[in-house]
Amino acid sequence: MRNSTAALVAAAAAAALLLLLVSPAAAATWTVSGREVSYRERSDEEARLVFGAWKAKHRKTYGSVGEEERQYAVFRDVLRLVDQHNAAGEAGVDVPRIALNGLADLTTEEWNVMFCGARPESEGSLPSTGGRKERGGRSRSTRGPEGPDSKLP
Repeated sequence: MRNSTAALVAAAAAAALLLLLVSPAAAATWTVSGREVSYRERSDEEARLVFGAWKAKHRKTYGSVGEEERQYAVFRDVLRLVDQHNAAGEAGVDVPRIALNGLADLTTEEWNVMFCGARPESEGSLPSTGGRKERGGRSRSTRGPEGPDSKLP
């Protein structure tokens, strides 16, 4: 199982690298620290390859195609931010290099609910975990304190 996952990640990474080499670069700019920085905007196909490799690496699954598409949209926005940030560093702006981690498909609301104790804005607004349990044995939709006076296990 572990070898097949590693092979899948390696194949997706190789495909993404090939796509990088042959796809036309879509130049975009981003302003950081008062400085305009150019960076290469990824195509949708390239971003989907990166998403597939990222899902395999972090063993991400989603409950439905619709949920996966919503999470892909969030992931793509995070990927764009990572690319912009790193382009700024390569252009001489004093920022550390960053990378994607296993939380790259979380919205700000999901992050705040899961790690900061906020309550969801609406019931069912958080994605399901497809039956998987997250860290601490709780599902994604119930993770986080119930209020300021609750005690975490």
